[in-house]
Amino acid sequence: GKMLSYLECKGLSFYELLMTIRERYKDLLSFSWWEDGGPIDITYDQMVKHVLLASDFLNRKGMKGKRIAISGINSYDIIVDMLAAFTMGAVAVMIDLDLDDRTLKEEFEKLSPAMIICRADEIERIKELGWDDIAPVYLAGYDESHSIGEVPYQHIGSDSCFEMRDKPDLEAPSLMLRTSGSTGTGKWVILPQRALWPHDTSPTGRQVLILPLYHVAVISAVVDNIC
Repeated sequence: GKMLSYLECKGLSFYELLMTIRERYKDLLSFSWWEDGGPIDITYDQMVKHVLLASDFLNRKGMKGKRIAISGINSYDIIVDMLAAFTMGAVAVMIDLDLDDRTLKEEFEKLSPAMIICRADEIERIKELGWDDIAPVYLAGYDESHSIGEVPYQHIGSDSCFEMRDKPDLEAPSLMLRTSGSTGTGKWVILPQRALWPHDTSPTGRQVLILPLYHVAVISAVVDNIC
């Protein structure tokens, strides 16, 4: 199918954008990665279902309008949780856990997130920083007792899907990213929902994600490519 253009998406909430994407590209491949000796392929229909499951979880936890600190290391499940935050109206705060302890503790005090989502191999880092005493920590990732297409996330506990009833404010905060600090201390930049519309008009076919998800270029690439 033809790539969704900026003009087609202009004015849509991310939830509406997601519904449009599912309708247009349903059975096409959205994400693919290598795991346990073989490829795992995710269709657009599956990807949207996973995002809605995660959105439902976040919504039931009362995260609308609140900040969710999310690990910025690339993985499909982290991407899904980031997209879910966009979808249900939370603020995704993408964290670089490779920063030094002092910087991370200072940044966390500024952010005061209501929830933390990380990978299993990052739990010890979260505990070292003492973040688990301040906000609940949830793992992004597959629950091995379920197969893809059933209940994919450890923290879901439900197969119900999120449904947007109120049109969100497109000017409301949706994403927070920290600048690199090349000219001083890094600063947090707040981006609204409308910043998540696609930026390009030509599909790339396949794209390999190398930069981590706390870089704006990668988030832009993810949004552009799922469109």
